[in-house]
Amino acid sequence: MSPPRRSAGKSGNEPPVKLTVTTLKKALRDSVAYIRRAFALVWRASKPLTLALALVTLLVAAVPPPDPSIDWGLDTQALPA
Repeated sequence: MSPPRRSAGKSGNEPPVKLTVTTLKKALRDSVAYIRRAFALVWRASKPLTLALALVTLLVAAVPPPDPSIDWGLDTQALPA
């Protein structure tokens, strides 16, 4: 489950690839493949913790951001920039 190897001819100094619908589809397909592989790795490591992480992620996504007009008692001026 390691990433695909680069061919010996590529040095990493290639010019950027022109963004077209075809290259975008390929990049998205490759990204999804890596996401699946990462999820599979985490799933094999610990199924209960993977489910807990998924649950927490969904809960955080469902909670709206705090209202900026509410004074939460935080001194934001004291925070380092």
